[in-house]
Formats: sequence, structure tokens, C-alpha cells
Amino acid sequence: MQETQIFPNSHTLFTTLLYFIGSAILSFLLAPIIIHLLYKLNIRRQPKGDKASELFDIKGGKVGTPIMGGLIIIITTLIITITFNWSREYTWVPVGAFVLSACIGGIDDLLNIFGKNRDLPKPLRLHIKLAFVHKYWRKRVFYFMTIPWAAFKRLLLFLGSKPKSGLQVHEKILLQTFVGATVGYWIYYKLEWSEIWIPFLNRYSWIMEPFEPILHILGITLIPEYSVIDIGWLIIPFIILTIVTVSNAVNISDGMDGLAGGLAFIAFIAYTVIGSSISEYSNTIGKDVINLTTYYGSPSLAYLSATVAGSLLAYLYFNVKPARLQMGDVGSLAIGTLLSIIAIILNREFTLLFIAGVFLINSVFSLIIQRVWLAFTGKKLFHMIPLHYHFALKGWPEEKVVMRFWIISILLTTIGIIIALS
Repeated sequence: MQETQIFPNSHTLFTTLLYFIGSAILSFLLAPIIIHLLYKLNIRRQPKGDKASELFDIKGGKVGTPIMGGLIIIITTLIITITFNWSREYTWVPVGAFVLSACIGGIDDLLNIFGKNRDLPKPLRLHIKLAFVHKYWRKRVFYFMTIPWAAFKRLLLFLGSKPKSGLQVHEKILLQTFVGATVGYWIYYKLEWSEIWIPFLNRYSWIMEPFEPILHILGITLIPEYSVIDIGWLIIPFIILTIVTVSNAVNISDGMDGLAGGLAFIAFIAYTVIGSSISEYSNTIGKDVINLTTYYGSPSLAYLSATVAGSLLAYLYFNVKPARLQMGDVGSLAIGTLLSIIAIILNREFTLLFIAGVFLINSVFSLIIQRVWLAFTGKKLFHMIPLHYHFALKGWPEEKVVMRFWIISILLTTIGIIIALS
């Protein structure tokens, strides 16, 4: 087993800059064409019928703005990656998951615009009642057998939004789970890799020693000299959970001009720096990494991150208030998926808590806190979730919310980079 070397590589950094600049230029060229097509095809934001839409989309003048602006990022990333950075070992599956998530988001966007209103899942109490009182015994059996499925749908509906015409929450989660399972299968069975990096474990492994018997029962092995734990097949559900959580966090944060795009730009710049700095072989690009406990990838991942960052820079130019277009689910789900996959393959998944920290705090964490607080006190802690709406309702201008979220993200991301390279 070889020890990981962290070093600056001038060739890698120079090539990474070329990917960044090339991606930004191509995105600037594609943006006017895509904006024109979105207007022509009438792919524009429609009122969702909820309170957030009424307060911020209608009154904020966002209705009628083209959505699916994330196509700028997706098309640019695909063109550059397939042309210059296509690697079966390093970019094939991440980009494939990126495209699948974009398709999920694109379907949701189109259904929200052109689809018919859909009925929400039945309340769980009604579903259980029908399992006992329906006049047809076959229906009673059906309702009884599907109680767990009904509970699953209602739980996700409780935690998420209630779309009128788009994908239901449980449909979106199941499709994202399929994407995560595909990535997990590739990492566990194809790369034969099941380690999770825990920062500073090599220095403070004594903290984990009392738990080793329990970890052993669960099939988890500590490898403190490399600051990793081997969790075996559990890596697959871990990857699924990470991808679903981060992609939805990015998706939920796409509610103000420049917010999700700016946070994503900062995050991909961070993983460009991390990916350029972590390598097993100097001056080697795309070479198979063997006999290593931890797979760190090649500079291909840094190039991929730089490509997305460059395209996000161009997207932001057209997305800052007042936005000429908005990212849409097609962009936010794809970006969140790719962001989490890059962190996982670089074996720096822990840094998502910092680099994607504002995404997570703004959406997932604040939602959990809100639900728990409401359950115990009967009152809301925040005016509205996601958190950026809470500050808007407190009177903060949209630009103030976005800029302060960017600043906090820069601070957290800096901490994440320091931890990743420590």
C-alpha cells in the first residue's frame, strides 16, 4: 500500500486552467442560443400555486423567465468532457450520472410547465381505512399490502413540496436512488473500493478504539494510518444517501437569482483545487491506480470540476438579478449529483459538510430543524423553508441574502479545502 502524496503539479494546474477558460468561453457562446430557444419554445417559469411562488415568483417578477438554463452547464460540460477528458476509468460514470440526473430534472421542469395537474397521494389514514372497509376484498388486500408504500409517499410529501404537475417527491427520490445505486455499484464492484475518509483519524484513532467491537460486528474496519474506514458493501447505501441529499439540497436552494449558481461555482472551484492537489503519481494522467486502499482519481476529476466551474461562471453572468434565465431542476439536480460524486471519488466526501455546507444548511438541515421544532413546540422556528426565504420574509433584499450566503460559503469552503489537504 502506498501513501498518498499531496503536491502542486504545474502541468495539472495549467491544464486545469485551460479547461476552466475553454468551458467559460464555450458557455458564453452557447448561452444566447439556448436563451433564444427557451423563449421560442415558451419554456418559462410558471406560478406553482404555493405561498413561496406567490411571494417570490409572482411578486418578484420571476414568472415568465426562461427556466432550464442549466442546459448551458450540461451541454458545455458534455462537449468538453467527451472531446478532451473522456475516460472510462474516471469520467464515464460521473458524467453518465450527471446526464441521468439532468434528464430527471428536465422531465420535472417540462411537466411543471406543460403537464396536467396531478392528484397528491391519499392521506395515510384514509389508505389504512380503505384496507379494512373497501367493499371489494381484492381492493382491501391491495390497500393492506401497500400500506408501507403509502407511508413512504406521505412521509416524503411531508418533508418535501407538493407539486401540482411535476414529478411527485417519491418519484423523484426513487429515480435519484437509481442514479446513486448505479454509482455505488460502479465504485464498489468495478473499482473494488469501500473506504470512507475520516479527517485526522490517523492522529485521533484512540477515540474510535472503544467502538471497534461494534464496528467489527457491522463489518467496518478502521485503517487509521490512512485516515479511512472500510465499510464494505455499506458504501453503496452511503453513496445513495449522499447523492440524494446533496442533489436535493442544490435543487431546493435554486430559489433566488444567483444563489444556487454562485454556491455551486464556489464548490466546484474548491474540488478543482482539491483534485489538482491530490494524486498518487506526478505527471501521470489517466493511469490506473492499483494496490491502493483509497482511490483518489486522476487529474481528470480536476479537469471535470474546472469545466463545470467555467460553465457556471458564464451561467452566473446571465443569472444575476434580474436574471435572464434560471437554472431549473435540469441544472440543479445534475450539478448536485456531480458535486457529490466528485467528492466521493476524490475520497473527500466529508468535506461536503463544508463545501456544500450552505446548500445543506439552507435546505435539508433547516427543514429537519423546522419539523422537529414544530413537532415539539407547535410553532415554527423559521418563517419559511428553505432558509433563504426566511431571511427574505424578514425584510432582507434578495441581493443581500445571496451575497451573504456566498460569503458564508467561501468561509466554509476554505475550511473544507484546508481539511481536505491536511
